[in-house]
Amino acid sequence: WRKPQVKCMKRGSSENYRRASSFRAMGTGRCKKEAAVEFLATGQYNINIAAQSLYRLSQIGRRDRMAQVKRIFAEKRPGFDVEALALLKDLQENVGLTGLRRLRLINRYDVAGIDEAEYALAREIVFAEPPADQVVDETLDLADADRVFAMEYLPGQYDQRADWAAQCIQAITQKKRPDVLSAKVIALYGDISDSQFETVKAYCINPVEAREASLAK
Repeated sequence: WRKPQVKCMKRGSSENYRRASSFRAMGTGRCKKEAAVEFLATGQYNINIAAQSLYRLSQIGRRDRMAQVKRIFAEKRPGFDVEALALLKDLQENVGLTGLRRLRLINRYDVAGIDEAEYALAREIVFAEPPADQVVDETLDLADADRVFAMEYLPGQYDQRADWAAQCIQAITQKKRPDVLSAKVIALYGDISDSQFETVKAYCINPVEAREASLAK
């Protein structure tokens, strides 16, 4: 048994002295079993402490990332809002919402991993087409809408819109691929009861691949 070298032991430290003594005992053949058990227990204790520290750091990093998430809303201008008009007609004719007068369909993106300059560039190139789209940063005022809900893909489902946006931003910045999440926000205008509103959500959201999304950031 070759004696392991004990380095970086501070003079006067009883804890380091105890560990060094255990290592020497293992090396000389004295009390090998007891020293090995003590060494393994100490190592497991240090692993647990390290795991707890990593978890706390990950939570701090998560809060920091959330603080850096940029949100943008993109909506087609009148004349270009073909998808919104098609959904409005579909709900009026196939779902029977005769009281529904207007519908707005807004694409929402949450982006993390880019700075302000990169965001400003992607804002007009990636997330919207200036002639066809109007964009709003962070908060969208829908106070005049009678009903509002949002829908997003389930975790694990492929989100083509978010993937495309992330690829485009990476191509523009030539840096690490950013994190992008997307959702659709639907604002309804008209006389819509609670039961009709639930019917609309069930009609629009396919539970196999999507779910209702929170309106909060």
